[in-house]
Amino acid sequence: MSLFSRKPASFLGVDIGGGGVKMVEFRNDRHRARLSTYGFSDDPSGWTAPAAATSEHRIDAERTASILKDLCLRARVETKRAIAGLPIASVFSSIITLPAMPEKEVPAAVTWEAKKLLPLPIEEVVLDWKLLNGGAESAHPRPPGEKSKTMRVLLTGAPKA
Repeated sequence: MSLFSRKPASFLGVDIGGGGVKMVEFRNDRHRARLSTYGFSDDPSGWTAPAAATSEHRIDAERTASILKDLCLRARVETKRAIAGLPIASVFSSIITLPAMPEKEVPAAVTWEAKKLLPLPIEEVVLDWKLLNGGAESAHPRPPGEKSKTMRVLLTGAPKA
């Protein structure tokens, strides 16, 4: 689903990082994203320094919520829909190849493959996937009417924690 494809809506993009919190609100304006408002706080008091051997930050949830609430009020955010980014080190992505199959069988096949690839148990991961159209076809053209024997899937997972 595209962010700005259907009815008029707005979305809040949130980035919580070591240097503070940044947010932008985009509104659908004739199927184009238009900046509605923004806010930032360079107050990193809700965070601790990165752990020595990892890039993870420990976040004080109550302090972070307070900062977010204050930013939303000052920026006059209207939407209730938010999209948040995750650090690249926390997200697993892979392109998998599956045999061609009926669409209703794809979710189970993707989950089965994900169990083999993910570094965490599947129960501890938020999993998402998208069929990639044209990826293999552009590299290996087929005669018109001939169906592909495989399908490519973009698999993404992030820890629920």
